[in-house]
Amino acid sequence: MAPSLLRAAAMAALAQAGRLRGERPRGIEVLAAAAIVVLILEPSATTALSFQLSFLALAGILLLCPRITLHLSGMLPPALGGALGVAVGAQLFTFPLVLHSFGAVRPVGAVAGLLLIPLTALFLLGGALATVVDAVSGGASRAVSEPLLGVLYSALVGINRMFGAVPGIEL
Repeated sequence: MAPSLLRAAAMAALAQAGRLRGERPRGIEVLAAAAIVVLILEPSATTALSFQLSFLALAGILLLCPRITLHLSGMLPPALGGALGVAVGAQLFTFPLVLHSFGAVRPVGAVAGLLLIPLTALFLLGGALATVVDAVSGGASRAVSEPLLGVLYSALVGINRMFGAVPGIEL
């Protein structure tokens, strides 16, 4: 199992165990305990870049997102401030490792995420809905769903290309 999936499963199990005991553990405590669980189950995970990035990104989100969101509360709508807080928190904590591992960092990704995350969610939800409606309608819905999903897909590709062309920080 991928380290990020192990992390998510361990965090869910640990958080639920805390709730069953009547506790409300802080996210960073659950993350730290999950790291211990993952390393007990899969000691070699320490060398996996996915393990390192997953834990660093989530630590950045848990520790920085509330502060960033609060700071932006008067300037941006709450949902936008929260999304930016998540993106910036994750990027700040993973920045050194990404730069070391890949030789470049693209800070513009935080801004790109503000567009790509909701569009991706819409695309996935639309695809799931189209699959169900297609099964029920015997394929009759494809004439509508395929062009709509095609527009969303093209938007995702276009936004990725646009932000991908922005220079990053390179070693």
